[in-house]
Amino acid sequence: MIEFETLIKDCTENNKEYWEELGEDSPSLIKLRDLASCYVRIMGSIKRVFSELSVIFPNNLRSIYFYQKFLLYVGIDSKELMKLK
Repeated sequence: MIEFETLIKDCTENNKEYWEELGEDSPSLIKLRDLASCYVRIMGSIKRVFSELSVIFPNNLRSIYFYQKFLLYVGIDSKELMKLK
């Protein structure tokens, strides 16, 4: 669960940094590419860890809650979000 929460925190910070860079007068395309790549990698890790948690603790409300909020506000994966409802 700690790994799951840490990944969500890291992805949220990465996403925030991406949008801050994008809002700059002259955003660095290299930095944006690196942040986007990191986002995709972390998203894959979050999905993997959530799947593992779901097998071990199928009705863990805390992990489901964190994952739903993450998908809603940061992950923006409506298909994955609908699976949880």
